[in-house]
Amino acid sequence: MEPRKPTTQERRELKGLLTASGYADAGFWVRTAAIAVFPDYRPYVPTDWGKVMVVVWGHAPEAFDVFLWRAGTLERLERVQ
Repeated sequence: MEPRKPTTQERRELKGLLTASGYADAGFWVRTAAIAVFPDYRPYVPTDWGKVMVVVWGHAPEAFDVFLWRAGTLERLERVQ
């Protein structure tokens, strides 16, 4: 699996999701984050996940989120502890 930088459209989708979630300055958060997209993520279990986005927020490396496109819609995944 090789990550790549997000496209402009993928950044827009992330910004839209953050805005809908109540983030006041979603553009700032997206601009200052480290973002990698895995276009064909396939876990070792027999599941086809598809495109995954990993975001490390700009204010601290321990602040991160993972997003997945389901049926063409970007959503934030819950963390598994």
